[in-house]
Amino acid sequence: MYDPEAEAREWREDAKRDYRDAEKTIEDGNYIRACFYCHQAAEKIIKALYHFEGVTARLMREEFLKLKDLLWGDSFWSDSYFLASTGQVSLIVLKGYVEEQQSA
Repeated sequence: MYDPEAEAREWREDAKRDYRDAEKTIEDGNYIRACFYCHQAAEKIIKALYHFEGVTARLMREEFLKLKDLLWGDSFWSDSYFLASTGQVSLIVLKGYVEEQQSA
């Protein structure tokens, strides 16, 4: 039998692992791999939200305390959407961009 809460928890745990891996790779200076892990974490959180929409905002705030600083006021969702592609940008340029964003 389908259990949306169990499904959401599984996706959320996978996302947390990817997020921790991203933090570790940032510490190691591997920014490209960190971007990959962050992307994976975001995809998995979206899947968790799909399965468990009713209480997701509260759970996400509890699990990822840093979200509080990133929210739009008290709203968990924004009306906007962002998508980026690196295209034919060199690794050096991409790394510089990531480093610049960290200091912003």
